[in-house]
Amino acid sequence: MRLFSTRQRQPGQASPTAWRLRHLIFPLLVGMLIILLETLTPLHANAAMQGSNTTEQSATTPGSIKDLQQALKKKIHVTHHQTKKQQKTQTITPKALNLPAYNNVGTADDSNGFSGNFDHQGSSYSTQALQAAGIVPGQNFIYDTITYTWPSATAGTANNYEANGQVIPVLQIANAAKLGFLGAASNGAASGSATITYTDGTTQTITLGFTDWAIGTVSFGNTIAATTTYRNTQDGKQTKNIYLFSAEFPITAGKTVQSVTLPTTVTGGQLHVFAVGVSWPAPNNTGTSDDSNRTAANVDGQGNSYSAQALQSAGVVPGRQVVMRDGIAYTWPSAAPGTANNYQASGQTLYVEPVPNATTLGFLGAATNGAGSGTATMTYTDGSTQTVTLGFTDWTTGTLSFGNTVATTMSYRNRSSGQQTIPTYLFNAEVALQSGKVLQSVTLPTTVTGGQLHVFAVGTASSLLNNIGVSDDGNALAANYDGSGRSYSLQSLQTAGITPGKNFLFNGVSFPWPTELQPDNTIAAGQTLPIAPVTNTTALAFLGSATNGTTAGSAGTATITYTDATTSTFQLGFTDWWVSTPNYNNIPAATFSSINTTTGPRPGTYYLFYTETTIPAGKTIQSVTLPTTVSNGQLHVFAVGTRSNYNNIGISDDTNPSGANFDLSGNSYSVQDFSDPNGPGWNPGDTLTYEGIDYTWPNVPAGQGDNYVAQGQTIPITAVPGATTIGFVGSADHAHPSSSGTVTLTYTDNTTSTVTLGMTDWVLNGGSGTPLANNHLFAILPHRNTPQGQAALNSYLYEMEANLTPGKTLKSITLPSSVDQGHLHIFMIGTRANNNYPNNIGTSDDSSTTFASFDTTNHSYSIQALEAARIYAGQNLTFNGVTYTWPASYSVIPDNYLAAGQTIGVTPVGGATTLAFLGAATNGPSSGTATITYQDATTQTFTLGMSDWTLNAGAQSPSFGNAIVTAMPYRNTITGQENTRTYIFSAEVALTAGKTIQSVTLPTSVNQGQLHIFAVGTRAGAASGSSYNNVGTSDDSAPSFGNFDAQGNSYSAQALQQVGLIPSQNVTVNGVTFIWPNMAPGYFNNYQAAGQTIGVTPIDGATTLAFLGSASNKGSSGTATITYTDGSTQTFTLGFTDWVTSTLSYGNSIAATMSYHNASTGKQTGNTYIFYTSVTLQAGKTIQSVTLPATFTGGQPHVFAIGTK
Repeated sequence: MRLFSTRQRQPGQASPTAWRLRHLIFPLLVGMLIILLETLTPLHANAAMQGSNTTEQSATTPGSIKDLQQALKKKIHVTHHQTKKQQKTQTITPKALNLPAYNNVGTADDSNGFSGNFDHQGSSYSTQALQAAGIVPGQNFIYDTITYTWPSATAGTANNYEANGQVIPVLQIANAAKLGFLGAASNGAASGSATITYTDGTTQTITLGFTDWAIGTVSFGNTIAATTTYRNTQDGKQTKNIYLFSAEFPITAGKTVQSVTLPTTVTGGQLHVFAVGVSWPAPNNTGTSDDSNRTAANVDGQGNSYSAQALQSAGVVPGRQVVMRDGIAYTWPSAAPGTANNYQASGQTLYVEPVPNATTLGFLGAATNGAGSGTATMTYTDGSTQTVTLGFTDWTTGTLSFGNTVATTMSYRNRSSGQQTIPTYLFNAEVALQSGKVLQSVTLPTTVTGGQLHVFAVGTASSLLNNIGVSDDGNALAANYDGSGRSYSLQSLQTAGITPGKNFLFNGVSFPWPTELQPDNTIAAGQTLPIAPVTNTTALAFLGSATNGTTAGSAGTATITYTDATTSTFQLGFTDWWVSTPNYNNIPAATFSSINTTTGPRPGTYYLFYTETTIPAGKTIQSVTLPTTVSNGQLHVFAVGTRSNYNNIGISDDTNPSGANFDLSGNSYSVQDFSDPNGPGWNPGDTLTYEGIDYTWPNVPAGQGDNYVAQGQTIPITAVPGATTIGFVGSADHAHPSSSGTVTLTYTDNTTSTVTLGMTDWVLNGGSGTPLANNHLFAILPHRNTPQGQAALNSYLYEMEANLTPGKTLKSITLPSSVDQGHLHIFMIGTRANNNYPNNIGTSDDSSTTFASFDTTNHSYSIQALEAARIYAGQNLTFNGVTYTWPASYSVIPDNYLAAGQTIGVTPVGGATTLAFLGAATNGPSSGTATITYQDATTQTFTLGMSDWTLNAGAQSPSFGNAIVTAMPYRNTITGQENTRTYIFSAEVALTAGKTIQSVTLPTSVNQGQLHIFAVGTRAGAASGSSYNNVGTSDDSAPSFGNFDAQGNSYSAQALQQVGLIPSQNVTVNGVTFIWPNMAPGYFNNYQAAGQTIGVTPIDGATTLAFLGSASNKGSSGTATITYTDGSTQTFTLGFTDWVTSTLSYGNSIAATMSYHNASTGKQTGNTYIFYTSVTLQAGKTIQSVTLPATFTGGQPHVFAIGTK
């Protein structure tokens, strides 16, 4: 019979030989090329193991990682759950412009540094380094009042214009003062002629030039917009200052830019433009004069102005921040005294880059010639607008109007005739922003009532972060923690291990420290801070301190809200930042030797404190509301975090790789790798269903406790009803190659049982380790995070299962108190109510053999060899009249049942009389008692046995009446291919007549070795002859795809053709016309006798039935049966001579002689034969069918064709 699959060759499809050549030889050539490239290229993707002198190498190539990930995605069902997440940074969505296509790849991710090619030499900007400088894809970058939108293209794709005459539309802003280009040159400075086109159709030619990206000495009037400390190259990171430049040009007064045309030709290197932007309108009033040149300014139209020196004495310096107590940071104009530096309101539109989650818009300014006000309009990124009254108090009046607050006070002002001693003021005016919206711009009043309204700067603030408490030592005025101009020192914080934008680990809690130079802490005033829900939370913790609170500090009542809508209150208090004796159960988290003041550093001892409150068992925090009122001074909170029963932080964010420490050497998994939708696609709290077990991915954000390092912990378990199996997901670190210990299972009746829990090393010992045989791959990731950044080293998670005591209910588990080596980590535990799932990985792709272990010693079937035998994952195959579905697997998915009492449901064909199995045994032939259950609840026991998958390295014949379904010339090992022939067998058992099968239960125990089942099927009636079951012919170019004798030998298709035996064509022997099987080489094309019944269409008056065939492994014969149309039968002996023997037996004659046959390794010279034999039919009867021998002596008889005469 012919084994066939639903995978059919279509018209125009490559021949089987061509298909195999393309799929086997091409990958081989690619692999050889990769090896060659890796020989010539430094292993930039590898990283040194912590504490080891060896080099880590990923065990799996990037291409196969994707294949394995996709296979796992098909197996692991992910159920996403809505969870309350931490507030995220709001981003500005700029007005859409129809930009031309980019033509250069200027940035690369650090994990794939060779994907960029900014300079045509394989080097590029680092995406991560740019983000650290505030340049983020798709977001606005404001430099020198010019708003640039950085391209939203992903790293490794085109994201800049290498100048070649492109026309770039520009956001049209009336009265804009400057046009800017953000970019750089490569391979030397570069310049060329660009054209500005205005909305009125006029044009202007400019020389656009950029300095080389690696040279800090600017050309063409460029200014440095951003600096990074390294770039990506083909060989990895190169430490070197790399620059982005801004090239700026004045816009002709009264005109609005419509577009720019980049140079068509360039002198020097290559000229690159990432973004084009325009600035705010030019300031139209000069409000500040130097005391030595008082007539140079005229803020009020009467020759009066602010004194630059008086402003500086009050902490207002050009280009520096002016910080309000409520967290608004204004940047004072950088214009020199005597030049325009403020907007006298007349309808100007100012673009705004709000702080994350901004709730307030602020204006820094004043009115002249009396208080002034008018209607301002705020525009949001969604296109909606909001009008407000913007008003300022007169600059010389201390009596406030319009809800203003005094921003700063000076003791004199300048007049054209000299200084005038009079208090002068700058005011702060604030308006609330609409909830949930992101501000894009504000349009100042067109008309003003009263005096003149002047705006020097605009800024935003969030109600959550409403104070700036940290300043750079070089810019102490940028913060105002205590309302008196004092602040923590950024440099002192960094010395203490606190880095802006990174997680700070203290007392088992991971705190996300705010980003620098923004509002960075919350002065408690009743704000509600969202908390990422974390299961098993035991404590809610805070980092902060008090100001102006005397020695008692500051405290008030805070409220925790839980996900079940209940609440609890507690006293939240902090000690004053200069007090050495903590109050409110505070613990000093960091100590500093100085702080910053408006006059410079102030030596002393200052503190940042930690405090926590206990969370009731079983509760999950949703938010915390800070005190509305406090006892003294101000209570400041910089960060909030949670602690849980987990005792290890194993997952970090790529932007903060030091925020976790999985292996106690500073390395960790990447949260982005887990959440990648093209990878696992897991988010905190997701349910991951694998082999019937529902696992819950730790519901915690990156940088918080997320796994158990085994130290004897007892973990309560809520088992599913009737649980029979427990599963664990985890890994080990510093384990060579794994870490194991004893787990104790405690049941509700207080009895216990123990199992050995083992997990394989999380990086497979740098790619050289061997997974534990009972570990299933659960996740493969392309990176790990290190304190220095991301390393391109594969990391893994594994799954292991164990049986529970039958009839008992699991209550808890106790993890090992000690392990044999390294550290054993558990991320998830789950249970299942049955064990009817495949539990062994028996097949592997030739390119990824690591995770399969059919025989528990890391050998497996080759997927490619199975495909060559026409067995395809997830597709049907038919053997001996039974149709099976071969399991879908890709090296990592359990695909067969290692018999252990599993019950497999069976959907029988109508009138099924036979139950059949595809499988094999490992470590010797194996058998045990299996049980069939019928739909009427009756049962039938039988012995199920399978032959060893290698037939004891070819030394044995099949056992238990097994038939060979197919044979493969090699098998896979963890290190590659091994030339050991392997087999798949078929076993059958007759079903009780008149009953319908419901299921079959595999043996609980076997006599020896291990018994494996890949598929189960049924057949109605005897085996039919509709399908061939042996591959008797191979192409000379692919000899290993034939297997006539079960030893890898076969007829040569070319040799057969030379003697006239051609697929689908007639051949006449001894007066009988036969049709040679219409099958391509490498496909099943003959019947290996196994009792098949084959229909026969005789010629009229046929008197003879004839066969073309031969025997393998010695001559062979058995009893065959002819059935006539009248129902009568005739038995006869059907026998064939061995295919390589010329001494004839069984009345055979030679039908064809070939001079060679194919072995798996190539041609074997020596005559091979096809024989003719016949039997006389009973006179006057018409043949209907012939049934081949079910049993026979000698070797195996094969029939290629049947005819009559």
